[in-house]
Amino acid sequence: MEARPERGPRGAISNPVEAALSDYHGLAETVGEWALYGVILLIVVSLAKRIPYGSFLNPHRLFPLGYLARVFHTVVLTRFSHWTTPLGVVLIVLMIGWSCGAVLSLFRRIGA
Repeated sequence: MEARPERGPRGAISNPVEAALSDYHGLAETVGEWALYGVILLIVVSLAKRIPYGSFLNPHRLFPLGYLARVFHTVVLTRFSHWTTPLGVVLIVLMIGWSCGAVLSLFRRIGA
């Protein structure tokens, strides 16, 4: 079996936005991982028949925070060259729209 080839040194990042985002890779991985665990926990609790909805209402309001954490994770960890592709444009539009909805939900302004 052949060994995996060695990676060469990375070139310097010339784009200042990409360079700034690359400083947050570790944080974005951690935030995204814990947000996923939190959302899974909230989903499991919400599906439990023994817990009445009234008791779950306040923890249910944490879902938008989990979504915003995942947006941070996605923005930082998506390859910079992918943002200019059609999929990147769709991601940007959807994340902006859903982030506005998450902020409205956090401030309890849905339907206001």
